[in-house]
Formats: sequence, structure tokens, C-alpha cells
Amino acid sequence: MSNLVFVGSREIGFFSEQVASRYNLEVEYIPSNGHITQQINEILYISQVQCIVYDIQQYIDDPEIICEEILKIQNCNGATPIIYAPGFSTFSRVIVALYEGGISEFILASDLSEQRSQLEKCMNGYYSKNGIAELEVIKTLSEQEAQLKDELKYTTIGVVGTANRIGTTTQALHITKYLIAKGYTACYVHINNTNYIKDLQEWWGAEIQDDFIGKVVYEGIDHFYKTEHLTEIKKLGYDFYVYDYGSFTNHFNRESFLERDIKIYVLGWKPSEMQATFKLLQSKIHTDGKYILSFGDELPEEDIEGIMGERKNSTIVPTRCTEPYKLYDVNTYDPIFQLDARIEEESKRKGFFKLFGGKNK
Repeated sequence: MSNLVFVGSREIGFFSEQVASRYNLEVEYIPSNGHITQQINEILYISQVQCIVYDIQQYIDDPEIICEEILKIQNCNGATPIIYAPGFSTFSRVIVALYEGGISEFILASDLSEQRSQLEKCMNGYYSKNGIAELEVIKTLSEQEAQLKDELKYTTIGVVGTANRIGTTTQALHITKYLIAKGYTACYVHINNTNYIKDLQEWWGAEIQDDFIGKVVYEGIDHFYKTEHLTEIKKLGYDFYVYDYGSFTNHFNRESFLERDIKIYVLGWKPSEMQATFKLLQSKIHTDGKYILSFGDELPEEDIEGIMGERKNSTIVPTRCTEPYKLYDVNTYDPIFQLDARIEEESKRKGFFKLFGGKNK
């Protein structure tokens, strides 16, 4: 029997099994590893390989190295390389490097059913033969993004948690409310594979403002959930875009997160959470960011210092609040954003308009 190889964990790659069975293929998994070079022997050991799906979220290698090694593997066994990059923007550095290197089969969807559809097209060489609009303009998208950002002067914020259920989404929403309370325009962007937005609409009666672009409004916050429309969303002119990436353990889109202007890590301190917290603090990649010690407001100062070490000065411990749409302290996130100086500067520059009720942006 021929094989489809998924380079990454079964927890992530299980969606491929249904598609593979339609073509009488068996799915083989290669354990995740930060370096693709350490997976080569295991990949080449498998015989009769038709397609290899690479979960590029796992790698800490430079994109050029990833591309080079994938092409070497293809030269050896002839298997079609397929890049699994759910939610990645087409202007991400790694996607650009792979595309320009000659790889043209990508799975970029976040929805499982759409991932299966894209995988089947990739297996049939659909994109390499016909192209897809997103990839045809990939070489200019990064330039368009830079120009758009320069014109609109927006700031992107990434929020990710070290584990599930430690308040990552709550913190992302609190940050959005904080920025709005400070006089800026801000929106929440759902960029993980949980059902939060769906549940919000179903159980809390959120209003759908624009089903095409994927906009939901609740408690004065604009929520966006269709990442394929990020370019259009950014043209709406918010000052801040707050991206909720979920947790490291739940299909974390690392490449996209690392592109954000401000990176915020939500950490846990309970015994079951400490391993994930220290793994992050010891990371050589995730070093440029701010830290939120979730539910740590009752911890003694020396305990916080013991956990965070030299990064204590980059850490805030917000007042405990489990309700996502309530903000108990409007100044909670001041140490992260230091907006007062910006507000003062904006007030001087736009004072005339503010006196007469103009928009503060």
C-alpha cells in the first residue's frame, strides 16, 4: 500500500486520514521536531510514499533551510511536498520562501473540512497546475502589507498562552477593552481553532455585522474570525489589532505570532502549568515580549520574582477577573503599552478636533 506521510503529531494531522482512505493510502506520522534535518532519515525510511505533508509550525529553522531540506527529500523519494500552514498569511516569510523555492501545494485553511478539501487538491496537483489567487500574488503581498501599515499606522498585538484554560482569550479581550477605554480603536481577531466565536454567537446572542468578512459585535468589541480576510480587515482602519492565538498546545501559529508588533505571553503558575511556563521562559525564540501571569494576583512578590527571574520587569499581574467583557482596572496594562505619552501627543496634535467631538485615533 502507498503511503501519505504527515510530518508532525497525529493530534494535528488526523484530518488527513479521511482523505487518505479515499485514495487507499495509509497515513504514517513522523514525530514533531524543531529541526527538519533531524527528521530526514525517518521520512526516507518509509517506502512507497506518494505525498508528504509538512507541519511547518513545528520548525525553528530558517525558512530557507526548511525549503532546501524539503526539496532534497523530494529529490530522493519523488513524493509531492505539501505544506500545512493553517491560518498563515500568504505574506509570511516562510510561505514566501517555500513558494519562491518551487513548492506550490499549500494547506492554509483553519477549518478542518476546508483543510481536507485543500489536501485532496494538493494530492492531485491542483494548485501546481492551476495556481491559486493567493499564491499568484504572494511575491507582492509583503510589499502591500508594508505600504498598508505605513499608511494606516496600525499596531498588531499577539496574545498566546502556554497552556489551555489559563485565560488567554479573556486577556486578549481585556486588552482590546483597555485600548478602547484609552481612546483608541481596537478589534479582536480570532486566530486559533477553538469554537469561541461560534459559541459566542450561539449562547450569548452576539450580533453578526458582516458574515462575509467574518465580523461579530458583542459588548462594544468588534470580533473578526475569518483570517482569510485579514488584508480587508486591516483596511478598516483600527489603531490596534489584537490577535488571540490560543495556546502553544493547540495548533499554535508561531510564524504568524512572531510577526506581531507586540507579543504577549499568558503564563500559568499552578503545578500543572509550571512545566509549560518554564519551557517558554527557556525558549531561544520567544524572547522578545511581555508576560501576563494569569490569576497570580494573590502571589507574594518574591514568588513572582522566583518564577519570572530577570523578566519580572516585563511581567504584569492583572487583577483577577474571569469575565471576558469586564475590565476592573483601566490602567492594568499600562506597563505593557505605555500609552499615556502617545495619548498626550495625539491630544496635542488633534486637540482641535477633540474639542469639537472629533474621532480620536
